[in-house]
Amino acid sequence: MDMDFLSSNMNSTAMMDSCSSAVTQVANIAIHMVGFMVIVFFCNCLHLLLRRASQSRIISESIVGLTLSNIPLIRKHLNQGFTDTLVYLVDFGMVCHMFVVGLEIDPNMFLHIPLHEAKVSTSSLLSTLIISFLVIPVLQIAKNSKSAFTFGLSVVVAGTNSPLLTRIITDLKIGKSDIGKFVVGAGIHSDVIFTLIISIGLIIFDRANSFEMQSPKKIAEVIIVLLVQFLAGKKLTPFLMNWVNGENPEGKPMKGSHLVLSIAYVIVICGFSPYLTGYDKVLSAFIAGFSMPREGRVSKLMINKGNYFFTAVFYPLFFLYVGAQLDFTLFEAGKIKTWLVMISIYLTGVVGKVIGSAICGVLLGFHWPESVAIGLFLTTKGRFQLYLATAAYGVSCSYSAKNSCFRKYHLTPFFLRFMTSDLQNWTCIGLLHHNYHDVFNKHCTINDSRNYDESHKKESDDNTVIVILVSIASKPLIGAFVIKRARKRSPTERMALQWHNKTSELCLLVCIHGPQNTPSVINLMEISRESAEPGIKIHLTEILELTDKIADSLTYNAGEGNAVTVNDPEVVESREKTSSIVREYLEKAGKGVSVQRMLALAPISTLHQDVCILAEDLKVSLIILPFHMLQDMDGKLVTGNSGFRHVNRKILRQAPCSVGILVDRGLGTTTITKKPDSFNVAVIFIGGKDDREALMFAGRLALHPGVKLTVIRFLLEIGDEDSVTTRISKGKINTSAHQEEMKLDDECFTEFYDGYVAGGKVAYLEKYLVNSGQTFSTLTTLESQYSLFIVGRDGRVNSVLTVGMNDWEQCPELGPIGDILSGSQFSATASVLIIQQHSLKGGLDGLHDEFSVM
Repeated sequence: MDMDFLSSNMNSTAMMDSCSSAVTQVANIAIHMVGFMVIVFFCNCLHLLLRRASQSRIISESIVGLTLSNIPLIRKHLNQGFTDTLVYLVDFGMVCHMFVVGLEIDPNMFLHIPLHEAKVSTSSLLSTLIISFLVIPVLQIAKNSKSAFTFGLSVVVAGTNSPLLTRIITDLKIGKSDIGKFVVGAGIHSDVIFTLIISIGLIIFDRANSFEMQSPKKIAEVIIVLLVQFLAGKKLTPFLMNWVNGENPEGKPMKGSHLVLSIAYVIVICGFSPYLTGYDKVLSAFIAGFSMPREGRVSKLMINKGNYFFTAVFYPLFFLYVGAQLDFTLFEAGKIKTWLVMISIYLTGVVGKVIGSAICGVLLGFHWPESVAIGLFLTTKGRFQLYLATAAYGVSCSYSAKNSCFRKYHLTPFFLRFMTSDLQNWTCIGLLHHNYHDVFNKHCTINDSRNYDESHKKESDDNTVIVILVSIASKPLIGAFVIKRARKRSPTERMALQWHNKTSELCLLVCIHGPQNTPSVINLMEISRESAEPGIKIHLTEILELTDKIADSLTYNAGEGNAVTVNDPEVVESREKTSSIVREYLEKAGKGVSVQRMLALAPISTLHQDVCILAEDLKVSLIILPFHMLQDMDGKLVTGNSGFRHVNRKILRQAPCSVGILVDRGLGTTTITKKPDSFNVAVIFIGGKDDREALMFAGRLALHPGVKLTVIRFLLEIGDEDSVTTRISKGKINTSAHQEEMKLDDECFTEFYDGYVAGGKVAYLEKYLVNSGQTFSTLTTLESQYSLFIVGRDGRVNSVLTVGMNDWEQCPELGPIGDILSGSQFSATASVLIIQQHSLKGGLDGLHDEFSVM
């Protein structure tokens, strides 16, 4: 009886212990998940702040990760189990990262090597290697260091991280410039050479045997296995991927079995050489990705999902891993030698790159400041270099804890990523591997850092992280230097109709939402075409919101400049209708009009950016946007997609040229003929830059034989001098800003009058008004007389004739006059074109992204 009771107690105790352990594990997982979300939150918040300084996301991630991992309260909870899990996650992430990097590189690029980029990247690499060979032995980083150590360290100093460099160039908004494209190309070549040298080093040196040089037989075996792996990825992969792509057409979800088969095949290819020869798994993944084709749905899926995993999970955790491996409390900031050695190595890489690129650039005919900038860009190091540094530091710590001989030499912290004890003859190339735990378990036991003696604690790798992050953080300064030089050499240009050269072709970016807007813009194109010479060029752009349905139907054409094809049936049908309408018009239009079809597809929150970038690239003088409301059968305006209203507002604020909003109320159903005076148009001129721009556009309509254009000028009438209105009007007129604006208005109107009104091409009316109330009543008398009104968005500064109208505006983006003319109380058959002139926000805002400085 007692035995049964004791047995039951023991069982219940075991069950309680098991439940308690399970609860503890669940709690730990929950805490770690909350911690991860906190890291991501801080990274995003800090990036929003640093983005204004053009800093890359890696800077915010590094600050958050390194800071949190070195807070004493957090660091003491980073137990061995958590650290090991973090190491495994980062190892897996780096394998995936290098695979995607290799997959994104097109091997065919070496068949068409850009000669200039190859020359500059090679010369900068060689010059850095030579200078490093001369400088490193003098620094006495390690006593009795051999040539292999010097060569390996030189290779790492000369390397470039092309993925991060490409991202930096894009963030600095110089990717479309000649120097931006050049730097990206040179960086890719330099990075590939750097990776190949490391790969060759791991073939020659045996990481499982203290990195001694392998026998020729072993080297041949590794080379053969790598060749088989490369050929398998190059020749066999297309057959499998083409079959999977054929079974899973675009626009349909991929079958789970096919996806699993593809991933399993990739894993086999990546693990082929590590399993057979023990070759490094990260570089094996790079070689596997490099050998596989980029085209096809599977490859694009791996790239897209891989990049999402990196951004969402891997990158935020990476610097937590780096900080967990390092202890920044051991950074010897008080020692001069620490800074001298760190600065010396940093300057070695900078000077080597600058000398090589400057000499080669000048010989190729580049300007020397841009050649220097190219060299500075090529010094970029990234996460791969940081990963190598942290891995080598972990190896050094583990090994030095067991070998007192290691402590006989003064090893500067900055170089712990490159070398270990001279006693074991570790070479720098040999340390550039990632399975260091397997290697060192054969020689020693990985001890807790608390067991290291004080002399080794001073040998941290903090300098490495600092130098790499400083090199990244300095790149916005180089980008600013490039843009500054480009702005000095590029004249500030106002993209507006008022300053357009009438002897050159006028370029317009006309946006539509679909075929419902096409007839109205066709008629607008017809009446504004002017003469056949120089003519008008229309970039007819459909702006579509990227929905989940449309996103599922997208096809990416990597071989055509990363173009995207939309396969959604509704979108395809809509575009075909638009094409039919445009084709029919062009067949009748004759000479003088050219139309280029384009598509802007993005989420509604960023659609305005695509339109503005497109306008800037095309150097158009005017963007014409459709109003977000459509006219129904009763003639009333009803709201369509309200998101387009926000798009229009954002474009008005950020556009690099003038902007017009077209409110279509019958313009699309009107037949424009060349019969004299068959289409009545009125332009209302009160004053101000927007009205002047509207007047310039109206001047183009005056030359169309079927258009009867009337200019109606609203002038301020000074009444009784003792009235309050008169005194207020006089006070506003006497301001300097108002006087200057009136002078510009008179000059512009005089030019227009002499060119059109005096010759009888345009009718002219003057309306003398006292206040905004009379302005409103006068506008209401015009509603049945004209089919199209052209007005400026904003009136003159402090204009008495429009003051107070903003108080009852329903659509502020149309301005006070445009809002009245398009209101429900106005004519349902009068369309309105509201124009806003381009305003320079600064002396250099006219610079386009696509510029040339080389």
